[in-house]
Amino acid sequence: MQIRFFHADDFSEYSSWFADPVLNKELGPLDAEWLEAIMSENPVSQFAVIAGDELVAVVGVAVPEEDHWQYVITDISVRPDLKEQGIGRVAIEMTTEQYSLNEDQRWITYVSKSNQAAQDFFHKLSWTSTGRPDESGMIEYRKP
Repeated sequence: MQIRFFHADDFSEYSSWFADPVLNKELGPLDAEWLEAIMSENPVSQFAVIAGDELVAVVGVAVPEEDHWQYVITDISVRPDLKEQGIGRVAIEMTTEQYSLNEDQRWITYVSKSNQAAQDFFHKLSWTSTGRPDESGMIEYRKP
Protein backbone atom coordinates (compact mmCIF):
# COMPACT_ATOMS: atom_id res chain seq x y z
CA MET A 1 0.00 0.00 0.00
CA GLN A 2 0.99 3.59 -0.59
CA ILE A 3 -0.13 6.88 0.89
CA ARG A 4 -0.45 10.22 -0.83
CA PHE A 5 -2.48 13.39 -0.54
CA PHE A 6 -6.13 13.06 -1.54
CA HIS A 7 -6.74 14.33 -5.08
CA ALA A 8 -9.92 15.90 -6.40
CA ASP A 9 -10.24 13.02 -8.86
CA ASP A 10 -10.47 10.61 -5.87
CA PHE A 11 -13.77 12.23 -4.89
CA SER A 12 -16.03 10.24 -7.20
CA GLU A 13 -14.78 6.89 -5.90
CA TYR A 14 -14.69 8.07 -2.30
CA SER A 15 -18.17 9.53 -2.38
CA SER A 16 -19.54 6.18 -3.64
CA TRP A 17 -18.50 4.64 -0.30
CA PHE A 18 -21.13 6.77 1.44
CA ALA A 19 -23.89 4.58 0.03
CA ASP A 20 -22.91 2.43 3.02
CA PRO A 21 -25.38 3.50 5.75
CA VAL A 22 -22.91 3.04 8.61
CA LEU A 23 -20.18 5.14 6.97
CA ASN A 24 -22.70 7.78 5.97
CA LYS A 25 -24.12 7.91 9.50
CA GLU A 26 -20.71 8.37 11.14
CA LEU A 27 -18.91 10.59 8.58
CA GLY A 28 -21.50 11.79 6.11
CA PRO A 29 -22.89 13.37 4.27
CA LEU A 30 -20.06 13.86 1.82
CA ASP A 31 -20.58 16.66 -0.68
CA ALA A 32 -18.83 19.17 -2.92
CA GLU A 33 -18.39 21.54 0.04
CA TRP A 34 -16.29 18.88 1.79
CA LEU A 35 -14.11 18.50 -1.30
CA GLU A 36 -13.70 22.25 -1.67
CA ALA A 37 -12.72 22.56 2.00
CA ILE A 38 -10.07 19.85 1.91
CA MET A 39 -8.63 21.09 -1.37
CA SER A 40 -8.28 24.63 -0.03
CA GLU A 41 -5.48 25.96 2.12
CA ASN A 42 -6.41 24.88 5.62
CA PRO A 43 -4.78 23.04 8.52
CA VAL A 44 -6.38 19.69 7.60
CA SER A 45 -4.59 17.30 5.27
CA GLN A 46 -6.56 14.48 3.70
CA PHE A 47 -4.62 11.35 2.77
CA ALA A 48 -5.54 8.62 0.30
CA VAL A 49 -4.31 5.08 0.89
CA ILE A 50 -3.89 3.19 -2.35
CA ALA A 51 -3.51 -0.57 -2.94
CA GLY A 52 -2.44 -1.25 -6.50
CA ASP A 53 -4.37 1.48 -8.25
CA GLU A 54 -7.44 1.39 -6.00
CA LEU A 55 -8.43 3.81 -3.25
CA VAL A 56 -8.87 1.70 -0.10
CA ALA A 57 -8.82 4.20 2.78
CA VAL A 58 -8.95 7.92 3.48
CA VAL A 59 -7.54 9.61 6.60
CA GLY A 60 -7.89 13.24 7.65
CA VAL A 61 -5.31 14.98 9.83
CA ALA A 62 -5.45 18.39 11.48
CA VAL A 63 -1.85 19.56 11.47
CA PRO A 64 -0.81 21.75 14.40
CA GLU A 65 0.40 25.25 13.97
CA GLU A 66 3.87 26.05 15.29
CA ASP A 67 2.73 26.70 18.85
CA HIS A 68 0.38 23.72 19.12
CA TRP A 69 1.35 20.29 20.34
CA GLN A 70 -0.98 17.74 18.81
CA TYR A 71 -1.87 16.18 15.50
CA VAL A 72 -5.52 15.15 15.31
CA ILE A 73 -6.92 12.30 13.23
CA THR A 74 -10.12 13.99 12.09
CA ASP A 75 -11.57 11.02 10.25
CA ILE A 76 -10.72 7.61 8.89
CA SER A 77 -12.69 5.53 6.46
CA VAL A 78 -12.02 2.22 4.79
CA ARG A 79 -13.81 1.17 1.63
CA PRO A 80 -16.85 -0.64 3.03
CA ASP A 81 -16.27 -3.94 1.18
CA LEU A 82 -12.70 -4.11 2.57
CA LYS A 83 -13.39 -3.69 6.29
CA GLU A 84 -11.90 -6.08 8.85
CA GLN A 85 -8.79 -6.75 6.72
CA GLY A 86 -6.27 -4.59 8.60
CA ILE A 87 -6.42 -1.72 6.11
CA GLY A 88 -7.48 0.79 8.76
CA ARG A 89 -4.53 -0.13 10.98
CA VAL A 90 -2.09 0.23 8.09
CA ALA A 91 -3.71 3.54 7.07
CA ILE A 92 -3.27 4.97 10.57
CA GLU A 93 0.34 3.72 10.77
CA MET A 94 1.19 5.19 7.37
CA THR A 95 -0.49 8.48 8.23
CA THR A 96 1.23 8.94 11.57
CA GLU A 97 4.59 8.19 9.93
CA GLN A 98 4.09 11.18 7.59
CA TYR A 99 5.08 13.63 10.31
CA SER A 100 8.05 13.56 12.64
CA LEU A 101 7.04 14.54 16.14
CA ASN A 102 9.13 16.25 18.74
CA GLU A 103 8.87 15.18 22.35
CA ASP A 104 6.14 17.76 23.07
CA GLN A 105 3.82 16.63 20.28
CA ARG A 106 1.37 13.75 20.16
CA TRP A 107 -1.38 12.13 18.11
CA ILE A 108 -4.99 12.20 19.27
CA THR A 109 -8.43 11.55 17.86
CA TYR A 110 -11.99 12.04 19.05
CA VAL A 111 -14.61 9.33 18.69
CA SER A 112 -18.33 9.69 19.23
CA LYS A 113 -19.62 7.80 22.26
CA SER A 114 -22.15 6.18 19.92
CA ASN A 115 -19.49 4.88 17.49
CA GLN A 116 -18.56 1.59 19.13
CA ALA A 117 -16.76 0.29 16.03
CA ALA A 118 -14.36 3.26 16.06
CA GLN A 119 -13.82 2.90 19.81
CA ASP A 120 -12.98 -0.79 19.35
CA PHE A 121 -10.65 0.10 16.44
CA PHE A 122 -8.56 2.55 18.47
CA HIS A 123 -8.48 0.18 21.45
CA LYS A 124 -7.07 -2.53 19.14
CA LEU A 125 -4.39 -0.05 18.06
CA SER A 126 -3.54 0.41 21.78
CA TRP A 127 -4.48 4.07 21.78
CA THR A 128 -5.42 5.13 25.30
CA SER A 129 -8.79 6.61 26.07
CA THR A 130 -10.09 9.12 28.57
CA GLY A 131 -12.99 6.69 28.90
CA ARG A 132 -15.50 9.48 29.43
CA PRO A 133 -17.23 11.52 26.74
CA ASP A 134 -16.81 15.28 26.86
CA GLU A 135 -19.78 17.65 26.80
CA SER A 136 -20.17 17.12 23.05
CA GLY A 137 -20.27 13.33 23.41
CA MET A 138 -16.75 12.69 22.10
CA ILE A 139 -14.13 10.43 23.69
CA GLU A 140 -10.48 11.37 23.30
CA TYR A 141 -7.94 8.70 22.30
CA ARG A 142 -4.17 9.19 22.36
CA LYS A 143 -1.51 7.28 20.49
CA PRO A 144 0.96 5.74 22.93
